[in-house]
Amino acid sequence: MISAGKEAEAEKALEWFRNKGADIKHELHLISRNYEKSRKDSGKLKDLFRKMYVKPMLVSLGLMFFQQFSGINAVIFYSNTIFKLSGSSINNHTASIIVAAVNFGATFILIQLIDRYGRKSLLLMSNTVMIFSLGILGGFFYLLNHSRSEEHTSELQSHHDL
Repeated sequence: MISAGKEAEAEKALEWFRNKGADIKHELHLISRNYEKSRKDSGKLKDLFRKMYVKPMLVSLGLMFFQQFSGINAVIFYSNTIFKLSGSSINNHTASIIVAAVNFGATFILIQLIDRYGRKSLLLMSNTVMIFSLGILGGFFYLLNHSRSEEHTSELQSHHDL
């Protein structure tokens, strides 16, 4: 409301929020002063490249890059096919739903743990688990492909011997 020039309405809203009769003059003055300061100090695009912002920006961009190129999107999109190829006794559609539910549930659990353990330690832990899991998945597909190529080679050899 202060940004719209409605100081009286802002005062009423703050008084309602803080309870009637509360002394809000100082707080309202701070809000007005901070608003005016933020208007004067509006940032420019070039400010992103100041020394103090370069490292956090590179960390953010790096995290986004590695998230997209980790392969997790491919695993989620093709989970149905992955479970079909794995020969699991669970229906591949059910298994895909389980993967989505675990992903959804883990998100809520980790949100609760962020304040206790910190972002950095949770990031390192999740990266370790992800590397291990994707390594197992990659190993599975390597062995699956390798066994298929051996079967194909032995088939060709048996046809050649005839």
